[in-house]
Amino acid sequence: MINKLTRSLQSRFRSLTVANLFWLVACPLLHATPPPKKDLPVPGTAFTVAGATAFIIESKTPPPGGAKPWIWYAPTLPGLPGMEEKWMFEQFLAAGISIAGIDAGECYGSPAGRAVYSALHDELTGKRGFSKKPVMLGRSRGG
Repeated sequence: MINKLTRSLQSRFRSLTVANLFWLVACPLLHATPPPKKDLPVPGTAFTVAGATAFIIESKTPPPGGAKPWIWYAPTLPGLPGMEEKWMFEQFLAAGISIAGIDAGECYGSPAGRAVYSALHDELTGKRGFSKKPVMLGRSRGG
């Protein structure tokens, strides 16, 4: 009787374990958010930092040695950067300089906006090998 009960419990435990493993793997896949999209004037990569959409357009010819130089493009709102920047971006890339930005929204230097900008800086300098001192390229919205 005890052996029969033990086998029954082992069988139920195995099926529970398989079901639990299935859901551990399936749930994140079912709820995974697609990678962000960002229309850029030249090929680049969009990614998420601190819940905001960021982009990096990496130069294929970075200068040898040391951290990679980059331009910090701002603001990065929907529609920016635009095709108007294509020629300029191509010049930066040819010179070995990458371009990056993040959509912090209409933050006007608020603490929340600064936190998003700091998160991008940390991502690029701490994880991706970019210089800690980028050059800021502030873009007017036509005003």
